[in-house]
Amino acid sequence: MMGLSSCRRGPVGPRYVITYYDRNGDGIVDLELHRAPGWADADWGLSDSDFNQSYDILFVVSPFVKNPIHVQVPVPFGVPITKKLPEGFIFDAKPH
Repeated sequence: MMGLSSCRRGPVGPRYVITYYDRNGDGIVDLELHRAPGWADADWGLSDSDFNQSYDILFVVSPFVKNPIHVQVPVPFGVPITKKLPEGFIFDAKPH
């Protein structure tokens, strides 16, 4: 008879904490940050640089990835918006 056992495995990848921000105070999300606590160089985000309710920049928070990527993704509605912007970020970069 063969015995079965189970192994508890850790997460395959980072578990992201997603935070939504309104940089221009109009009540609509224009910045979304995905942070992975405990993981190095895993944080990334989306930015609506022209405030038209569509993300146009995808960026990675890492010293190894310098250029933002151009995207077209609608901003989410009905999500909790964090009032205080994160410190140490510059969000005016344009995609290449």
